[in-house]
Amino acid sequence: MSEYEYLNLFYIFLISNAMYFVGFAIFTWLGFRFANAIYQGDAGDNVVGKIFTTAYCVLVAASFTNSGLIAGYVFESYTASICAIEGASCGRLEASLASPLALGGPVAMALSAVIVLFQLGLVWGPKKA
Repeated sequence: MSEYEYLNLFYIFLISNAMYFVGFAIFTWLGFRFANAIYQGDAGDNVVGKIFTTAYCVLVAASFTNSGLIAGYVFESYTASICAIEGASCGRLEASLASPLALGGPVAMALSAVIVLFQLGLVWGPKKA
């Protein structure tokens, strides 16, 4: 395959991954709604609700992170394939892959961790007086 065909397939993959991203963003927002309802409402002492909300938020964060990791692995695979055929974009793709801001990189992992910690802080933290 040519470099253009590899890049075209990669961009087609990114379209489907973007749809997953939008879905997980909505699920994350819903997790914040659950957490805020527990924090603001009278159900703050409901341990079963807190446990289910915690499970929901952790599973959404894990799935969100997994989606990013899959995108990172696909990006790594396409970069290796393009470099194997000595494509002109090999150097730029390798530089992008080495960036901490790359798909599934440490910044994306930290963002997922901060989001889930914030949600769990709302669920399990002390209720305002």
